[in-house]
Amino acid sequence: MPKASTQLIGTSLAFRKALDDASVAARQVAPVLIYGETGSGKGVIAEYVHRKSDRGGRLVSLNCATFQANLFESELFGYMRGAFTGAVKDTAGLFEAAEGGTLFLDEIGDTPLEIQPKLLRALEEGVIRRVGGTREIPVNVRLVCATNHDLKAQIAAGKFREDLYYRINSFVVTLPPLRERVEDIAELARYFLDENLAPEAGLDKTISVEAIEALEHYSWPGNIRELRSAMAYASAQAGERRTIIVQDLPAALHAAQPLETPVDKSAGYVDAFRELYLAGAEDSGLWADFLLKFNDHLGTNKFARHDVLVCLRAVRGDGPTNNALVNEWQRHIKPIPLRLGLIHEEGKKLRIDIDACRRGQAPDSRPVESVVAEAPIEPMPLAERNRHTNLDSPRTSFIGRQKETQLLRMMISNGKPNLITVTGPGGTGKTRLSREVGRLLVGELEGGVWFADLTESRNVEGVAYAVAQALGVPLTGNQSPELAVGSMLRSRAPSLLILDNFEQVAEVASPTVADWVRQAPQIVFLVTSRALLGIEGEQEFELESLALPQEHAHPDTIAKSEAVRLFVERARVHHIGFKLNPTSAAAVARICLRLEGMPLAIELAAARMVIMQPEQIAERLDKLFEVLKSSRRDLQPRQRSLHATLDWSYDLLNEVERWAFAQLSVFRGGFFLDAAEEILDLSRFPDAPAPMDVIQSLREKSLLRALETSYETRFNMYQLIREYAAERWAKLANDAEREAVAARFAKYYRRYGTEWTRRAYTQDALEALDRLDYARANLRAAADWAFERREDPECTDMHLELANELGHLYRVRGPGNARVPVLRKALEAAGDRDSPQHTKLLSNLSQAEHEAGDPSKSSELARRAVEMAERINDEMLLATSRFQMAGVEYAAGNVEIAQQLHEQALPVFERLGNENNAGRVLARMALACGTMGRFDDALKYSHQAETVLRQSGDLTGVAFVHSIRGSIFLKRGDNESALEQIAASESIYRELMDKRMITLSLGNRSLVCRRLRRFDEAVTYALECDQLARDLGDRHTMMTNQMNTGLMYVELDDFEKAEHWLRECREEARRQSSTKTECVCAESFGVLESRRGNHAAAERLLDEALALADGDEELSAGIGVARAELLLAQGNPDDALAALKPAQLFWRSQTSSEGRDWFRTLAAFARASANSDPAKAHEAAAEALALAKRLRFGPRDASPIIRESLEILEKL
Repeated sequence: MPKASTQLIGTSLAFRKALDDASVAARQVAPVLIYGETGSGKGVIAEYVHRKSDRGGRLVSLNCATFQANLFESELFGYMRGAFTGAVKDTAGLFEAAEGGTLFLDEIGDTPLEIQPKLLRALEEGVIRRVGGTREIPVNVRLVCATNHDLKAQIAAGKFREDLYYRINSFVVTLPPLRERVEDIAELARYFLDENLAPEAGLDKTISVEAIEALEHYSWPGNIRELRSAMAYASAQAGERRTIIVQDLPAALHAAQPLETPVDKSAGYVDAFRELYLAGAEDSGLWADFLLKFNDHLGTNKFARHDVLVCLRAVRGDGPTNNALVNEWQRHIKPIPLRLGLIHEEGKKLRIDIDACRRGQAPDSRPVESVVAEAPIEPMPLAERNRHTNLDSPRTSFIGRQKETQLLRMMISNGKPNLITVTGPGGTGKTRLSREVGRLLVGELEGGVWFADLTESRNVEGVAYAVAQALGVPLTGNQSPELAVGSMLRSRAPSLLILDNFEQVAEVASPTVADWVRQAPQIVFLVTSRALLGIEGEQEFELESLALPQEHAHPDTIAKSEAVRLFVERARVHHIGFKLNPTSAAAVARICLRLEGMPLAIELAAARMVIMQPEQIAERLDKLFEVLKSSRRDLQPRQRSLHATLDWSYDLLNEVERWAFAQLSVFRGGFFLDAAEEILDLSRFPDAPAPMDVIQSLREKSLLRALETSYETRFNMYQLIREYAAERWAKLANDAEREAVAARFAKYYRRYGTEWTRRAYTQDALEALDRLDYARANLRAAADWAFERREDPECTDMHLELANELGHLYRVRGPGNARVPVLRKALEAAGDRDSPQHTKLLSNLSQAEHEAGDPSKSSELARRAVEMAERINDEMLLATSRFQMAGVEYAAGNVEIAQQLHEQALPVFERLGNENNAGRVLARMALACGTMGRFDDALKYSHQAETVLRQSGDLTGVAFVHSIRGSIFLKRGDNESALEQIAASESIYRELMDKRMITLSLGNRSLVCRRLRRFDEAVTYALECDQLARDLGDRHTMMTNQMNTGLMYVELDDFEKAEHWLRECREEARRQSSTKTECVCAESFGVLESRRGNHAAAERLLDEALALADGDEELSAGIGVARAELLLAQGNPDDALAALKPAQLFWRSQTSSEGRDWFRTLAAFARASANSDPAKAHEAAAEALALAKRLRFGPRDASPIIRESLEILEKL
């Protein structure tokens, strides 16, 4: 039945997120669990999930709270006659009513406990048993559940089964209450108002601004259901009046409107704010008390800054202007409850976290560990706080870093080690993190938290004086400053001492800090530095950049990224009304990705919002260092631009380190140590340390990052730092020095690529592919260097070799669409000169063009490769080229020619000891035999291939054999064995992360699952295959998958989806000049029109298909059966018999007549001969029914075509 449309209204982030989640869930087959308060629209979301799904059956609903246990079971599962009093006939339950569709169980938490095991069994095994019945009934139902209960709490209380919970929550959709969708209320209210107007009345009512405000200030405990009732009431109250005013609304909403008159200063929430303000605005308990009273006053948990003006005016009097009060709120007061987690920003409004406020009012009885791991602790009153710290309140909010904050707090609270150094390049937010952690720990440490800024310190004395100043203790007497500070620290209670910006004194002051650490074990020293101190007991805490968004993600997802949140927060300082929309969200994501989540760089970019939009900033980031500057006068000079920040780090290096740092800019994306040791040139410094030591020093000074891989440590620079290093390299080195380093770099990666590409065909395949993947940017840079010098034959060969290796990497790991451009560029560089690398390039480009959907170009390139190999007279090269040519011939349908080429190549590979290619040729010979119906030979060759490839340790080759064998079993009709082989192949390819072959495996799995009548799985695999093929640019696999998926939907009688997939397939077939595929599409369109009753259109399409078949026997046989079915539908059985004869002869001649095509032929013949020759009809029907069992066709088959055929055959 057609699915009804569902009205879904709302643009709020929370609601759109729920819809996005529901859309994802709809495309899956697993159960969906919808969470939401009463009246929030869970039933509407359930209908939306059903409508968006592929299920053609009904949506059947049941409210679990409305039935007693005995009635619930019979309603859900049905009952048999006599099962209980009143059961006068067999009656199907809701599971059976929802067959092929969706069953929606609302308030699932109220399901009787004794029914839950039966519901679980229905989900797990797909069978039910009616009340009073003994027969198990298979059901095909998708379950959607909804609840307003906390199911985990119900599990703990013994009211809900844990196993059922984990079965139904595969996809969770959380629907926000209406009070959290304030921006949607006006639109919803207008919709419900229109809903209450009779169309014939011709009225068009509106809602006044004051009434809208009242609606938006109300908390809506009944959610959307209450809003609908409120608008019905208001419409009735307004009568003939065209505008709804506040007085028309229910009485409960009147109090929700903003007060127009001055508030009585004795009101409870104002008094609470006054107490909070006078205490210094830092007390979380006072904040919690005020916010809860404020919430009660407003009638909603959301407020804007103008709502707090009454409170500020009550405290500050009539003197300050409104703007002054707003600025005080924005800059000095609001950040405190944000940091305490008592309020949260949502667009232009703030949301009071009611639960957090209630916790804040109660005495904290949690253990220390849980306090450290959860929300910030309650700060001290301001006066006492000043005696425990010199940290001031932040002027801007602290964004993200929750994990880092919690971990650092835990380390400090443990007290061991008592020296922690937060490292990272300039601009990663080390200072900000240390200050935030320090503020959170005030009150936990008896001796307090003290912050010493060492920016201006240059020696030990400067460090000592900065620490003394931070502690508020003057240095007097004859004792040296550092000894005096040491004595002072020994006598202090447990404290946290933050030493900020230590890098410029690391060389001179580290020994002194080591003494302090030993002398005062009760003091935790938290150091922020771009360089490690290098002393005993030091614990490094390396600070990474902020979490990044995905550029093409949904705006709601982008908005959650730490980096984006920081940009938005800082942008609002300069552009107060800025908020993300789909366009700006994508631009901000690009900015944050380009800046690699570096906080300082993001803040500098956000500062440009004064004069530019995000899209403009993103476009200008090619001039990175020009854009990332600030005009703020309160910043240190080194923080006013990204360039100045990096200058500060560079100036701390010695001459050798500067030279090495600049040279390392030659690497793209990182390097392993042996690459640096071979490429770095430190010869201009006679006493230079070993490259290993220089690399370690640069790592310890935060200019290099060390990343652990499965094989060894890999080093890289942030791209921002690499660009700075490249700028320095251009100034430091002369042309000859730069050229020498670039040449060593290119030659190293030529050897690297050759070696690891070779090992990709061994038992080291995973490591080889991983190492090639790590080096892809370096391989590309080396190829570009060689291309620029292609006049030199050696550089040309280098470029071709690197291009071939990159082509292989792109084919396996992606992106596949980068493969053809790289290889075509190499072909340009190759010119007319014959060479082995040129020949390999032609073969590789032939393969790439075929997969990209250009078979004619593929064929031409393969032929040229064979010709060039013959001219070079290289036996191995010629065999390899013929092997590729065989693949082209096979794809064109010339199977016997392909097999001849295989037979020419195989003995060469065997004689020359190339086991990898010998095994692959044997596998391709197996596939060709399977295609020709010689299944015994096919399996023999496949086992020979596997033996050869396993002996050589070629893991990718073994996976290839499994894939080939799966295709052979598929052709033979052994679907279970086919699926087993394809799954074995896919398992290896997933281990190797071979994306192209994973794509191929998914397409094959979809086809096999379709044959096994597991259509839900088939759809899932087909969709995944299509997406991967598009991402990779593998148009050939994409077209084949589109054809198979279209045929599946034809079989399912889903006209709309069948047309979509077949239309795309036909367009792609025409682009690729694939006449056979276009022929299948035309035939399938003919079948669709025939099913619709459009017989003339069907005839025209089948004629078109026959012309495209161009005498191909198999294609013509399929078209003949389709034409016979059409003629039967037109009432012409004699003509149908004539159309069937060629098809019968063809399918009877095949080695295996076990497929769906033969079943269609038999069924059509039985129908066509029913009147003229009943005996033959009976015989054909019996054969067809026997075949149907082998093909798993049954009376409950998902295909209406199959069900209709079986019903007719049973009658015959």
